[in-house]
Amino acid sequence: MRLRPIFFMVFFLVMAARGDRDRWVETNRWSGTGMKTTEEFLVGGKSWRVIAHRKGETPKTVAVFKKGGEFVSTVNTMDKGLTSFQTLEGPGAFHLSVPESDGAWTIRVIQKMTVIEEWNFRQELKKPLPPLQKVSVFSGADGLERFTITVPAGKSWKLVCAGEKLEGGNLTLRVTRLGTTEQSEFRYEAGKTVDCVQWFLDGGEFELTVDAQNSSWRAEVLTE
Repeated sequence: MRLRPIFFMVFFLVMAARGDRDRWVETNRWSGTGMKTTEEFLVGGKSWRVIAHRKGETPKTVAVFKKGGEFVSTVNTMDKGLTSFQTLEGPGAFHLSVPESDGAWTIRVIQKMTVIEEWNFRQELKKPLPPLQKVSVFSGADGLERFTITVPAGKSWKLVCAGEKLEGGNLTLRVTRLGTTEQSEFRYEAGKTVDCVQWFLDGGEFELTVDAQNSSWRAEVLTE
């Protein structure tokens, strides 16, 4: 009859040992085509990895930035169809930037954590974020249209687009910062569905260009 207390003692010792063991945990995942700037994500583990997989010839790199726009590293992607990764160190808030691409891609972030660290991390993620404020709403159908977007400096903002593309149609969105000669900050070409979410990490004056053929769309601009 004394075996039961001994069994539970051994069980809890084993579970405690497992709780102190580091293992890789996926905390973020994105997929898409074209350009992409992710929302900021938290890193709480000691080490973390950016894992990239592409089906086209590009993107050949993925850029990693700290909160505030400080450049951290460039992740070089392997040949199409192969998976590559880069290990980074240290916690903080980060975002990823994917340049123009000619095919589908998937990017994951994994972090090295113990069971206890993961639990604490998941609890932190559950805390509600401040609600975003709607700045502008645009919609349309066939044709080429341009709209001006104004967001206060220092404010990150999000562009959300949805719609319907009929057979034989196409839909392209482009965002360009006004007053510069730089290339587009964002370009999206709809696939079978119209569904894009893009973050911009600083405000200013922008132009949204939408070129639609046999398609309808709706875009919302939201900010902190």
